[in-house]
Amino acid sequence: MILNRSTSGTGMIPRLLPMALFVIVGLALLAIVSAGTPVWAKPMLQPSEFPIITGTVNLQGRPAAPAPPWSIPLDVELLCSTSTLPGLYPYSVTTDQNGQFSFTHVVSQTSICDISVKNGHTLQNTKYGVTINAGGNVIDFGTLLEGDANDDNRVSLVDFSILATSYDLGSADPGFDARADFNENDWIEIADFSLLATNYDRSGDIPVATRRLNGDEPVTLTLKLEPSQAATLEGQIFTVDIRLDPMAQAFHGVATFLEFDPNYLEVVDAEGNPTTTIISSGVLPAELANQVDNATGAINFSAGILGTSSPTEEFTLATIRFKAKQLNLDGSPVEFIVQEYPPRTSIAIGGENLPLDLVDLNMRIARKLLRLPTLLKDVPSID
Repeated sequence: MILNRSTSGTGMIPRLLPMALFVIVGLALLAIVSAGTPVWAKPMLQPSEFPIITGTVNLQGRPAAPAPPWSIPLDVELLCSTSTLPGLYPYSVTTDQNGQFSFTHVVSQTSICDISVKNGHTLQNTKYGVTINAGGNVIDFGTLLEGDANDDNRVSLVDFSILATSYDLGSADPGFDARADFNENDWIEIADFSLLATNYDRSGDIPVATRRLNGDEPVTLTLKLEPSQAATLEGQIFTVDIRLDPMAQAFHGVATFLEFDPNYLEVVDAEGNPTTTIISSGVLPAELANQVDNATGAINFSAGILGTSSPTEEFTLATIRFKAKQLNLDGSPVEFIVQEYPPRTSIAIGGENLPLDLVDLNMRIARKLLRLPTLLKDVPSID
């Protein structure tokens, strides 16, 4: 077999060009490596070499950690100015039951950033000028201040209106608004109000700092019904005051839940007709609840203070006008309800319930035909 071959050599050139280009590029890369690799030509770092930020937040009004209310979603933003890739880097994280979270930052080089942390119902905390290095970075972001129900980074009257609208509702109740559940216990109550009141009229950003409300141990307050022992006649109307002695201890809100026997007592107005509210003294002007259910024998009155100091001396919180319905010489009690869930009678500041002594009422009811001048001498009169 005879093969035809070109003797000119021009047919070899197209086949040699790709090989020549490959050799030239390879030599150029070798020269670059020898001279020092620029930033853009460096190989990507392994995932373990990227910055890992481990953060901790302190949360107001929570039980001792670890506990479920410490686990909340957070928006974390890094605003980096000193970096090969400056800019704003947002992250969404969730804290664990100790208030801790962790995430990996996408920029491998060392950066100096302002880092902001915010929950949907807290003010935003910012830690300024934080150096972020490859590997682990442990950062304390301080205490997140509660009360920003509408998430506008300010605690205002709008937030109070959100809380007041869904006050004393649990997560299973229609109308419950989780934005006002500042302590994350699935119930909107006086402790949530006290958190809002603690931070009322404040705005973010809050420079990161550890914040304690008060290093002193709180004293025990006294919440009482006056009179605590008395007697009356069938059909007679009498008044009972709900009084608080704060013992000079600051507070933000008072929640009173009372129960009585509807067979013997009824809450009435000045004309003696059944009513659905009691009489506020107005000393605590932010009224959260004022409800009477004569069918079940229940009273719910809660009020607090926004932006001003609380009373330091004993005062009347509200007055109840009762009507005695029928004979009960053994006495018909009116008692404060105390329970942890849903929260009931309590006095709060900064999301914490203060120590409290309670004094209930026992009212004896006699027939009209009996003359009891001594027994009745302490019965309060009606205005």
